[in-house]
Amino acid sequence: MSGTFNYAGAKYGFSVTFRYDAATGKASDATYEADGYGSTYPLPTINVSSDRSNVYITLRGNAAGANTQINVSAEIGNPRFTGNMIRGTHSGTCTLMLQ
Repeated sequence: MSGTFNYAGAKYGFSVTFRYDAATGKASDATYEADGYGSTYPLPTINVSSDRSNVYITLRGNAAGANTQINVSAEIGNPRFTGNMIRGTHSGTCTLMLQ
């Protein structure tokens, strides 16, 4: 997934990857990479859930020494997820797109 973190009037690009097994509903092996830095960091906590109309994705971990939390949702079938993100002491909105 490619993302944009909106904080203090600026936009920062990033990518998130993870494995998802539709048969079991389990997600694993999540990573975070800020655009332009070339390093990928594991996000050990990932949860993907659904309430029949929306899909919710929650990611948490320490990436490059900064606490990272991403909480997004989208209607089922919509590739654009929106929500909130915390990166260290910075809190803002974010968008993730399925690739």
